[in-house]
Amino acid sequence: RDVMNNLPANIKLVSFYINITNKEVILQGVAKTRQDLLNYQTELLKIGWLSAVSTPVSKLFQKENISFEFKTGIKNKR
Repeated sequence: RDVMNNLPANIKLVSFYINITNKEVILQGVAKTRQDLLNYQTELLKIGWLSAVSTPVSKLFQKENISFEFKTGIKNKR
């Protein structure tokens, strides 16, 4: 729910995969601009149950209509 609530208008999410066993989350989609992609990454980092969010650096060289894949982990409950 947190992932969907923080989805900006200029981000289209095409795949949302959660693997509880491996504690992994993969988000795939298309960002209208590089800044939209960076803003969404920042929003994802604010979600308390997600760990570091990564995407290939090569995606940051594109300016518009950027296909992306964010990989992140699921934090352990304390």
